[in-house]
Amino acid sequence: MGDKSSRTKSPGTKSPGMKSPGMKSLGTKSPGMKSPGMDATTVEYVARLSRVDLSHEERALFAGQLSAILDYIAQLNALDTSNVLPLAQAVEIANVLREDVVTESLTPAEAIANAPDKSGSFYKVPAILE
Repeated sequence: MGDKSSRTKSPGTKSPGMKSPGMKSLGTKSPGMKSPGMDATTVEYVARLSRVDLSHEERALFAGQLSAILDYIAQLNALDTSNVLPLAQAVEIANVLREDVVTESLTPAEAIANAPDKSGSFYKVPAILE
């Protein structure tokens, strides 16, 4: 692989971590603040970064849908979760596996009894290498 100076960027792309001039900050908010929403310009910027072509109608549709998602996340961020313990899963689960008990095994003859092709006590399969 080459060094960073030999790499080329696609036209119109920015370096990672750089914001579009019109991009609103979607980071942390104070509790109770309304989400900034997502406008068609921001949707277009994210689509370009993702290399996804969107029509004007799709940009408008996604702007509304993403704004609704951000508004819901803002509502969740406004909740006081200081007394809520972190969870790995929503419900407590126990080991659902059965006890590992040694039982009688099949004999080689029983194991290959229904094999379509066998050679002694071995399965015979078509060769995959030439």
